[in-house]
Amino acid sequence: MEGGRWKVEDGGMREAEDGRTAETVDELPDGYIARAPRVEDLDAVVALIAACEEADEGNAEINAGDMRGSWGRPRFDLAFDAWAVDAPDGTAAAYGDVWPREDYAHIEADGYVHPAHRGRGIGRWLARAMERRARALAQKASPGAEVLLRTVVYAGARDACDVFESEGFSRGRHFWRMVADLSEPLAEPVWPEGVSIRTFEPGDEEEVHALVQTAFSDNHRHVRAPFEDWHAAMIERDSFDPTQWFLAVSDGKIAGVALCPDYPDQGWVRQLAVARDWRRRGVGAALLRHAFREFARRQKKIAGLVVDSFNRSGAQEFYLRVGMSVEREHQEYEKRVR
Repeated sequence: MEGGRWKVEDGGMREAEDGRTAETVDELPDGYIARAPRVEDLDAVVALIAACEEADEGNAEINAGDMRGSWGRPRFDLAFDAWAVDAPDGTAAAYGDVWPREDYAHIEADGYVHPAHRGRGIGRWLARAMERRARALAQKASPGAEVLLRTVVYAGARDACDVFESEGFSRGRHFWRMVADLSEPLAEPVWPEGVSIRTFEPGDEEEVHALVQTAFSDNHRHVRAPFEDWHAAMIERDSFDPTQWFLAVSDGKIAGVALCPDYPDQGWVRQLAVARDWRRRGVGAALLRHAFREFARRQKKIAGLVVDSFNRSGAQEFYLRVGMSVEREHQEYEKRVR
């Protein structure tokens, strides 16, 4: 490192002053410098991502709490698993990171190039950097295991899609962002006989996690999240609000959950899951309608969630029936790195 910056030099490897090494992937445009992000870069990275979301999708949803939580994920090393690209004037031009799941056979990547710095090859530089790091992390997977690198791109961002397709990534799932207008009259939840609603209480964590993982395992190619990862993503976040985690309960057991973070501008359902023996009995619809009414009481104007195209339970049709509509689509790209 040189003042916290990686030297971008010719050759396959570059060595930091502390003896560590990192791979060089092609060259950035003149004047641009890639380095490991620092904790104090958080606000600048959030602002960069917000600018990308605003330009591409019409509104920014990133927040500092979620980004801070992402940097605190198990197995994530900010010094090696992320890149900040500084423009010649010192402002943030791009950001990317990779994160391995517990088995190291599934590695997630995320990357952003500020709208003012696109068209200069920075996105391709990031894609190749992420792939190189993923290949290194893949060595920790079980011998013989296939290792996939995955990223998700707004389907309307054709330049980004073209980069990944030209780098040998193939299309995987796609995701629909669905929304509901909370200014319209909202239906009352109708609970099955014997089911009541309450909010999350300390001690519910393991039962909620087990229910969510079992319910989501019915989705094609679902990767089970161990408790530590799930806890970090769902509870160890500034947006965690136990009064917005809604639990449908029958005979002391949890029949279904709607887990909703506290965001200032909208209601959001991060995970909706129903126990298998309670499916098709109205629990999911009641949970969703209960959440919508609580969002409206808190002065939220819209509610949103994301649906996976590989969901086998007809999730999109279900959400359409409860009054939601598709707002936009995101495309997953994946590449075998081992």
